[in-house]
Amino acid sequence: MTEDIIVMRRGENPLQVCARIEKMADEINERYLPPGVKLVPYYDRTGLTERTLHTVGHNMIEGIALVAAGAVPLFWGWATGVPRLSWRWPYRLRCWGRF
Repeated sequence: MTEDIIVMRRGENPLQVCARIEKMADEINERYLPPGVKLVPYYDRTGLTERTLHTVGHNMIEGIALVAAGAVPLFWGWATGVPRLSWRWPYRLRCWGRF
């Protein structure tokens, strides 16, 4: 039994890398290894990557909805929304600088 580690380059797409590794493992098993010897990947990041992308997408949608729900009442009336912003935001920014 032998063990090997495949290192992914920084910035690469993990789903594409996992697909290429599976394809390469199949090719090695079919062409180069003698009968009875098989290359078996034992750790696959595809499921982890897909779950992570789903979670990030879900959280982004929730965040956008929460920001929109907070901004809509603020901007509901243009005549009242602009004066509120022009008074509150500089005051808040000035207070943040003190902490």
